[in-house]
Amino acid sequence: MILPPPPQRERNLWLIGGAVVASLAVAMTATLLVLAELRGTGGGADLADAGCHDFDLAAYERLFGTGPDDGGPGSGGDLACDWSHDGAIGGGVVVDSWTDADAAEAYWSEERSWWAANADGGATEVAGFGDAAFHFVQGAADEPQKRQLMVLDGGATVSVFCWIDPSAQSTADADAYLEDLAAQAAALIG
Repeated sequence: MILPPPPQRERNLWLIGGAVVASLAVAMTATLLVLAELRGTGGGADLADAGCHDFDLAAYERLFGTGPDDGGPGSGGDLACDWSHDGAIGGGVVVDSWTDADAAEAYWSEERSWWAANADGGATEVAGFGDAAFHFVQGAADEPQKRQLMVLDGGATVSVFCWIDPSAQSTADADAYLEDLAAQAAALIG
């Protein structure tokens, strides 16, 4: 038994539905491209070829007495790396490029205000890095600490961090590691 062709009205509905789906796909793609451009303009193009393997980790070895077991992509940012040893994250870097210097400065300023109010000991200014930089510590002097340096550099922000046990690692060596990593990240974003 042969069925008659569907009525013309059903064919038109399929064509209209297909056109709507195609239009939505094009609109969503355009939106994603615009958002990616807004987020990635600045140093993003320079970071496309950069990777975690581009960092010299000699300061990591001085700080922890060993090189990292592995290193790989961290979370967030246009470039994010975490390095660990003995199963624990020892340090890392996150570089974000922004649409312009004003957007980067707004983010950096918001972070600085938050950490100044919430970090143990507040946030302190650090000279010699980019347009501005601050350092903060989470954790008391006799307990494990996260030490972090956040740099504003034109249209980019660089955040470098390490986790230390002050009874096993020197805080001065930790800060030297942060400064070394921040300088390397700044060189990548040029």
